[in-house]
Amino acid sequence: MEIAVHGRRVEVREDVHDLAERKLASMGRYFGGLERGEVRFSDHRVGHLRHPCSCEVVLEGHGMVIRAHGTGSHQLEALEEAMERATDKVRRKKEKLVERSRPRHRANGDRQTALALQRAVETGPGGGERGGL
Repeated sequence: MEIAVHGRRVEVREDVHDLAERKLASMGRYFGGLERGEVRFSDHRVGHLRHPCSCEVVLEGHGMVIRAHGTGSHQLEALEEAMERATDKVRRKKEKLVERSRPRHRANGDRQTALALQRAVETGPGGGERGGL
């Protein structure tokens, strides 16, 4: 995966740069088809708390683009928040793709629901058998 880490109007510290590269490289365990990852830091104040540092993570691959944004009082905090959001988005996308490839068998589920409903009608509201004493 091609990885780029850079800052806009802000210097990216070496330890933050290395951590961002490691975290982006580990995203492959969730989704193997990621081709490009980019982390951008800026001093643009975003959000109602006006944190002094913001981080944007952009992941591209298989014709899709996943963006996540995080803010914090320093670069590490912003990176952690953005990577957490990106990981959640990638995980949800992967689950959605896997679910599409495994069709659900609704007929069996509908049959079980119908049987449970039939049993409930037969036993009545009290839970016991209807009829006699």
